[in-house]
Amino acid sequence: MSDTPQFEGKVVLVVGAATGMGLAAAKLYAAAGAAVVMGDVNPVVHGEFQQLAAEYPRLRGFAADLDVRSWESVAEVVRRTVAELGRIDIVANFAGVIQVAADVESTPVEEWDRVQSINLRGHFLVCKAVAPVLKAQRSGKVVLITSIWAHEGFGLFAAYCASKGGLKLLMQAFAKEMIPYGVQVNAIAPGIINTGIHQQALSDEAAARGVSYEEVRDKEWAKILAGHAGEPVDIANAVLWLTSDAASYVVGATIDVNGGILFR
Repeated sequence: MSDTPQFEGKVVLVVGAATGMGLAAAKLYAAAGAAVVMGDVNPVVHGEFQQLAAEYPRLRGFAADLDVRSWESVAEVVRRTVAELGRIDIVANFAGVIQVAADVESTPVEEWDRVQSINLRGHFLVCKAVAPVLKAQRSGKVVLITSIWAHEGFGLFAAYCASKGGLKLLMQAFAKEMIPYGVQVNAIAPGIINTGIHQQALSDEAAARGVSYEEVRDKEWAKILAGHAGEPVDIANAVLWLTSDAASYVVGATIDVNGGILFR
């Protein structure tokens, strides 16, 4: 996908772009000629954008401190993007956290609220902020990142599953609202992807179950028909396809990219 010219002149807002899947997507969009805004609460996003700018001297865009828990933060990045780049063509929201593994009884209320505030409320705030921009343009593409855990509940991760399940329904509702304005809204549901968040989830589950990290990892990865966890670029490639002209008739869909761990 990275050599296609169709992203030339497009303005892409990547939320959660400092690491993992979001960073992989930002790199692919930059390679494909898009202007890229990289937003993240992690300050390393600024250095990552500088590296991209050094690799692609014609790259337009910027890195921004973006906290999806804050309406003011989200709205300011959207305002600045339009002010400096003129429009927003694509929004890809990768912001998310995993919960600390615990059963429902043991999960602190504060932990439940933390997960929902980022994984669900944060996506709502981004959608709310970009909606008037995309409606006015009468064009645009939005991709939210759910999970295989949006389709099925998993023990010790109720807060995470609930947030991702809610996000899938938020996407569908937003898709129905935006398609009359020529705006496509869809989601990608990753399976097990070898990111820092996934590795932390394995560590937390191992601690909660009183077993080794390797035991949990091997047990989880053995469920994947492909035989291994995916890499962040696997999800980034799917996002690029979903925001390309090739997917112009895809609306309100959740695309599974999971190596065969779950069929539905």
